[in-house]
Amino acid sequence: MNTDFKVGDLVRRKSVSKKLTNRPYTALQESNDLVLVVNSLPASKRFFYGNVCGTGDTHLWSVDQFYLVSKGCP
Repeated sequence: MNTDFKVGDLVRRKSVSKKLTNRPYTALQESNDLVLVVNSLPASKRFFYGNVCGTGDTHLWSVDQFYLVSKGCP
């Protein structure tokens, strides 16, 4: 499974765990569960910055919270 998201990729959140304490993640509504990857962290393939499609809010996310919906254009 590829968990190295690139800028332009569209990702969808995985099911919310009750143990999850990441406020931006748990605050996502079902209609806002799509996130557009807008920036990567060169030092880490585990984290990325993404815009919540429904609100435009940008947050730092962990790749293990999401799965790939669509690859961005090359």
